[in-house]
Amino acid sequence: MSLTPSEKADWLKRSEDAIKHKNENQFSITDANAQRFINAVAFNQNSDVVDRIITCQVCAGLRQIEVLSSKVSTFEAAGEDEIKQIGVAKQKSEKDADGVEIDNKRTVTKPLVAISQEHFLDNIEIIRKTVGDISKMSNETLGKRWNARLNTRIKEYLDKLGIEKHKEISTSHGMRR
Repeated sequence: MSLTPSEKADWLKRSEDAIKHKNENQFSITDANAQRFINAVAFNQNSDVVDRIITCQVCAGLRQIEVLSSKVSTFEAAGEDEIKQIGVAKQKSEKDADGVEIDNKRTVTKPLVAISQEHFLDNIEIIRKTVGDISKMSNETLGKRWNARLNTRIKEYLDKLGIEKHKEISTSHGMRR
C-alpha cells in the first residue's frame, strides 16, 4: 500500500514532530549522580557478575552483547585510561545467524570513565568465564538470559541512591549513554 502525497506529508510531519519533542525533552543526569552510580556499582565490595556487566557498560559505553560475547567484541589496553574494542555490534555490515549486525573488523578506542584498564579487563575476564561456553548460543538468547537481571539491578541501585528512574537510564541499554 502506498501513501498519497498528503498522507505522506502528514506522516513525515508527525515523525518530525516526534523527533523534535524527544530532542527538546531529553533526560539529563547530573555529573554528581552519575559518579555516585558508578561508585556504587563499580566499587561495591560484594560485586557479582551483574555488577561487573553494568560497570563495563557504564564506564566504557558498551552494549550488553559487546560485554557478554567474545564472538562480538574483544578488548585490550590502549592509551592511558582507554581500551581498544575489536569488533562492534550494530554496525552496517553482515548479519550473523541471529540477524545481529556484527563488524568483527572495526576497532574503536574508547575512554574509560572512573575505572582503570586493569579493573575493566579483569571484569571482562570474570564476566566471560561466568557466562561460559557460548559457541552454540545465539546472541539473542545470550542477551535475553541476562537482560532482566541487569535491568532489575540497575533499578535497585537507582532506588538505593535516590536517582530518578527514567527510561533513558534505567535499563541496560540506557547505561551506555
